[in-house]
Amino acid sequence: MEKIQNRYLSEILQYKKGAKPPKKTGQLYQVVPRQFTRLVCDVGFQRIFSNPKDPKYGPGIYFTDSPRRALEVFQTPKEESGLIYIFQAEVLIENPVQGKRDLPVLVPKTAFLQSKPDNILDLCDSLVNVGLSPTLYVIPDSFQANPLYLFTFRQQGSGSTRI
Repeated sequence: MEKIQNRYLSEILQYKKGAKPPKKTGQLYQVVPRQFTRLVCDVGFQRIFSNPKDPKYGPGIYFTDSPRRALEVFQTPKEESGLIYIFQAEVLIENPVQGKRDLPVLVPKTAFLQSKPDNILDLCDSLVNVGLSPTLYVIPDSFQANPLYLFTFRQQGSGSTRI
């Protein structure tokens, strides 16, 4: 386990989180190939660094609610060493909307309101796989996530991984 400290990414997320009213964050996980781990630490999460097996909620940055689920959702890179890299991140998850295959990642809250909105540019912060107890989150931009820890796991025997 490696603690990640990137002052700039942390300050950007704190700024976004501190909006009025304050926004909610969650501790979420993402599998990243070894060659991108330093880049995530330096510049944050990007779509090209990690690919879900089924990107059914469109082009965004995917996260899961547990490391075990991350192994199910993301393509696990075949490393000669058998190592798997999972980031834990603080992710802005306020105002989630249940995602659909044809729904864009940037969804205006107005699409779900019956009345005229105050601000047409007021967007939902994330898409989720289910409404009540989501296990998968998709965010539109890297500034909604701050990497906190990098966990390294070794794949056991015939492809199984112990967490």
